Amino acid sequence: MQENGRVYENASRRHYAYPILAYITPWNSRGYEMAKRFNSKLTHLSPVWYDLKSDRNGLVLEGRHNADSQWISDLRKKGNALIIPRVVLETIPMELLGKKKNWNRAIDLIVTECKEMEYDGIVLESWSRWAAYGVLHDPEMRSMALQFIKELGQALHSTILERNPNPTFS
Repeated sequence: MQENGRVYENASRRHYAYPILAYITPWNSRGYEMAKRFNSKLTHLSPVWYDLKSDRNGLVLEGRHNADSQWISDLRKKGNALIIPRVVLETIPMELLGKKKNWNRAIDLIVTECKEMEYDGIVLESWSRWAAYGVLHDPEMRSMALQFIKELGQALHSTILERNPNPTFS
């Protein structure tokens, strides 16, 4: 899409059959425009909007204030890229994975946000936090993490199937 600071003229024809993911960050407004311009060349757009955090009342999903419904609407009018915002797990892994109540709450928060905002899924970013806390090296914690991801994925697929009985999953 861009080489040596120049933007390619071809904004619509795809050259590759494999999925292409683009992250869009709120601090770079040019990314929003580039995503709209090259929407038909991309298969997945992941705006960097959400953080799942712990607070004194449990878990909270922060970031909806960053979500731009008009931008999403414009994208959907011009192309078929799936909108899958990034969700960063900022919670302490034992608080999330070690407590079924928090586990279920996290899934509920993410699935509810996807339903309400009509997202096509999410990009889950957990590795940095999980690596820092040793989740990836502890067989029991790693197993819990994989089970959490599996249950989250099943819940998201069910939600997306309710809205679109013939989705394109990648």
